Amino acid sequence: MQIEPLVEERRRLYKSADGKERIALINAQLKPLRKELALCKAIEQHAAYIWKKLLRQIAYEKAQREDQQRSRLERDSINKNRSI
Repeated sequence: MQIEPLVEERRRLYKSADGKERIALINAQLKPLRKELALCKAIEQHAAYIWKKLLRQIAYEKAQREDQQRSRLERDSINKNRSI
């Protein structure tokens, strides 16, 4: 069951005098749903954080490889000039 329909039903019941038992039942149903929703939101936020961290690491490693390749090319060029 979804959260919004339960909340809407509970809202209607608060306006009537005879819905106390049903309100208690709805509250009991809402508690685990809200916990699950909070957990899902936390996972979603953490996944976004991890994704950004992964992209930064990929960019860093790419820059490292490019620097190493540039250094290798410079060394090779210097060694080539020395042998001439």
